[in-house]
Amino acid sequence: MALVVGGVFTASVAASPAKAQARREGTVLKSTVGGLLGLGAGAVVGAAAGWAIGRNDCPSNFLEECLSRTLPGSFWGATAGASIGIPLGAHIGGPRNTSVIPALIGSAVIFGAEVLAIRPAVHRERFAAKDIAIVSLAPALQLAVSVALATRRKP
Repeated sequence: MALVVGGVFTASVAASPAKAQARREGTVLKSTVGGLLGLGAGAVVGAAAGWAIGRNDCPSNFLEECLSRTLPGSFWGATAGASIGIPLGAHIGGPRNTSVIPALIGSAVIFGAEVLAIRPAVHRERFAAKDIAIVSLAPALQLAVSVALATRRKP
């Protein structure tokens, strides 16, 4: 960028690499915070929706039976809600210079893999260590993919 004072060219001022790196790190941080907030909001809304759907099958005076019917729905709802909330939050928190669609697709693919991996554990209501690892790592991977896609530069 050139600096012009009084119509006379005085110097060429370039953005320093350190400032550009700091700006990029700030963008990544904002996108990450947005993704984490999206995870929380999506999980809460999804769990509530899953619980409400499962509650329709509950007999009103059998609490244990009602819980066993609503917990899987709440779990899947929270997982699906987080899978939507993470890329949306990362996009909103980021610079918004790219489309959110690739991040949503990436998150959906990771969610699909998670479903295929842990569905048997949810239905037998018994989780092994590998199931807990998958449930823990899937949102982290979704967040990493979403932040990377939200903060990438256009070619």
